Amino acid sequence: MSTAAPPIDERITRLRLQRVLRDFGALLTAAALDDGSFHIATPFAFANGDMFPITIERREAGWRITDRGATIARLARGQVELARSAFDVIERIANARGYALSGSHHISGDFADLPSPRDLANLIQLEACISALIPVNAPMAFHDHHART
Repeated sequence: MSTAAPPIDERITRLRLQRVLRDFGALLTAAALDDGSFHIATPFAFANGDMFPITIERREAGWRITDRGATIARLARGQVELARSAFDVIERIANARGYALSGSHHISGDFADLPSPRDLANLIQLEACISALIPVNAPMAFHDHHART
């Protein structure tokens, strides 16, 4: 039994979408930092335009992906007082996504090998969830750090 090939329009659309996804991946960049870690730039940002913080650090037993405390620090800059219950919620959300919240408010996950695209996506989604705790009227920003002026 043979299966019919998708219509030509569907194949062209699929190819065009694959190109869009490849180009989207080009928006993600890694820059080496002086301490041997890597800053990951993404097009995702908080409502004020600050990019979601992502750093990948080499550890003795592999790699760590972390925000280095910047996500919760951003809440403090926004004059938001977080009650213990808010930290409990953030910790539960982090744990559900495979991350931990340290006593110094660093969100991080440890991996035997470099974090996967899914691991990066989970941290970005976690940062977006946490940013929802900030009472702002502005929507989340899409930051194109590759835009030409």
